[in-house]
Amino acid sequence: METFSYISELNAFDAWLTYHELPPSSIALWFALMRISNSLGRRTEFNASLSLLSIKCGQMDERTIRNARERLKNEGLISFQIGRASCRERV
Repeated sequence: METFSYISELNAFDAWLTYHELPPSSIALWFALMRISNSLGRRTEFNASLSLLSIKCGQMDERTIRNARERLKNEGLISFQIGRASCRERV
């Protein structure tokens, strides 16, 4: 199981945001994914359902989560594989 330094990732994301723009929904989703990962021992890969992400993002609707996830993927910040009940996230 691959893990990472939580604080280093937060600092790197903060530095990245200095020179790149993201919508607030994508930023909220990135932090939600990091909190989930941290609660799982800082795993780089884990499953996360849309309902869990909605809760972690302050009741964000599923369409907004999908769009935010796609934006993070396009920026090279995450990758994911859509499954039946959840999505396999990689941070």
